[in-house]
Amino acid sequence: MSDKKITIATIAAAALSLGAAEVSAADRAGVAERVQNDAFQSTRGLGLPVKMHDEVFQNAEVYTKQYGTMDVMLDDGTSLTAAPNSSITIDEYVYAGQQSAG
Repeated sequence: MSDKKITIATIAAAALSLGAAEVSAADRAGVAERVQNDAFQSTRGLGLPVKMHDEVFQNAEVYTKQYGTMDVMLDDGTSLTAAPNSSITIDEYVYAGQQSAG
């Protein structure tokens, strides 16, 4: 592999690890319970594949392509299903976070 290809791969790996480090456990909104084929989560413009039991984060866009589906269980008990060719943004209107008894 040439030095140029290694450098590009190193930069891409560093960008992926920095993007993941910026999302803290406090930003978790739920978990992917069922995933089929092409399902993704985009945070800060970086779309990554989602696998079963992966965490889903607040302010992320979860989306599927032509043959993908995904069920997400939010931490507040809300269940979401993303059908093929759909997207859902997990923002403050969808996910209110843990509510305290009042």
